[in-house]
Amino acid sequence: MTIIAATSADAAIIPGTSQYWAARREGFRLIGTLEKSIERCRQAARYTGSGGENIGPFDANCRAEDAVKANPVAVSILAAQGRLFLLSMNGWYRHRGPIAWR
Repeated sequence: MTIIAATSADAAIIPGTSQYWAARREGFRLIGTLEKSIERCRQAARYTGSGGENIGPFDANCRAEDAVKANPVAVSILAAQGRLFLLSMNGWYRHRGPIAWR
């Protein structure tokens, strides 16, 4: 029996094993964190009460993007869903719709 991995990101992990499911859970967890950080950015006030820019949510979003980009399983999940635009601040900002499958 030949096992063929679904994507190159999963090539080192045999589908169906506990390692495979752990990697998938981590990928989906990272994507969930990214989706939440995007929503916080959309709802955040642009400026603080003292007149300074509110960059906290955007910094958190950049960290979440970097974490997803560093995880090949998470990137392959987004690619399969057609949602790689979430990995670009400009991409999701232009999208402006609900973060859902296209």
